[in-house]
Amino acid sequence: MEDTLPYLFSLLGIDDPSLSLQQMDPQIRRRRTFEALKKLFLRESLNQPLILVFEDLHWIDGETQGFLDALSESVVSAKILLLVNYRRSIGMSGDKNHITHNCAWRRSARRRRRVS
Repeated sequence: MEDTLPYLFSLLGIDDPSLSLQQMDPQIRRRRTFEALKKLFLRESLNQPLILVFEDLHWIDGETQGFLDALSESVVSAKILLLVNYRRSIGMSGDKNHITHNCAWRRSARRRRRVS
């Protein structure tokens, strides 16, 4: 877990002098930050079941959407309940809310594979 600390510190606004994340390629920093969060949640789920709640996804930004997409692929095999909510508004495209549909689809696809 020690290798994830600089990325977690960065999310909290804490500078880690041992690693300058500002000079890192943004895509690499983004991927490693997502991996650090996933590792933290997955590791804790080994100790106890987790409930992760993300509210108001109708206001979701691109980074949060990217993280939820990455996380939704990992939670199927972990003791993690991922709860999300959003308000569907008039004129809102379905694209922003594909996370809920993707989670349900992945879960049902895995169940079908186990049954077959």
